[in-house]
Amino acid sequence: MKLKSAWLLLLFIPLIIFAFGMASCRQNEAAKPYTLQITDSYNRTVNLPNFPERIVSIAPNMTEFVYALGAGNRLIARSDFCDYPAQAAAIDSIGSLSDPSIEKIVALNPDLVLTSTHLSRKHVDIIQEMGIPVIALYSDGSFEGTYQT
Repeated sequence: MKLKSAWLLLLFIPLIIFAFGMASCRQNEAAKPYTLQITDSYNRTVNLPNFPERIVSIAPNMTEFVYALGAGNRLIARSDFCDYPAQAAAIDSIGSLSDPSIEKIVALNPDLVLTSTHLSRKHVDIIQEMGIPVIALYSDGSFEGTYQT
């Protein structure tokens, strides 16, 4: 009987250690805040302190990327030219890529604004100064060029 108890104890000790180890891993992961640091195409360092839940896209290619990543439900506004995929047309527009409505963008309180470098640096800086993270990525006119970036 003692031998059987010893074997059971030997089997359960590693399981208990494993369970406590996994529990502590979960606590450490939960304790780590989400932070992401990106250097955009204007060579600016953009910090995202939280996972973006409310995204504004000011460029068609950015809108397509958001949908391609399965995050279309996080998109709260788009530019006039963001019409693909089709469901993007149902989202409110903030104006054109060349002249977006800064007031509308600020009123929407987004966590992140995505745009291409076709948006003027002046607009990017104004939005950023309002406390909204902006990531501007270069977009080539061709698929191959966009893929390379």
